Amino acid sequence: MPHDGTHGVGKTTLCVDIVNEVARRCPQPMNEETTLDAQSCMRHTQIAEKIEAGADYEVVGCDRSVLDHCSYLVVCAGRQPELEPLVLQWVRG
Repeated sequence: MPHDGTHGVGKTTLCVDIVNEVARRCPQPMNEETTLDAQSCMRHTQIAEKIEAGADYEVVGCDRSVLDHCSYLVVCAGRQPELEPLVLQWVRG
């Protein structure tokens, strides 16, 4: 059912949430200094926040995806085949 209303009344807030980049809030090393633990923390935080937002909002936008964390993980620690099913599940939505 469409919802009409003037600007600034909270229409978008009612149906959309944004999961901001979790890496900026992670207290562990990022980029070239990242570690397996850091990428695990970011990946799990990303998934948890998306699940939490999805419980309250019809649409959830994410600044980054689980695939981003997986890419950094491969660079710092090599492939982690046991994580690939989890990453594929989240990439496929």
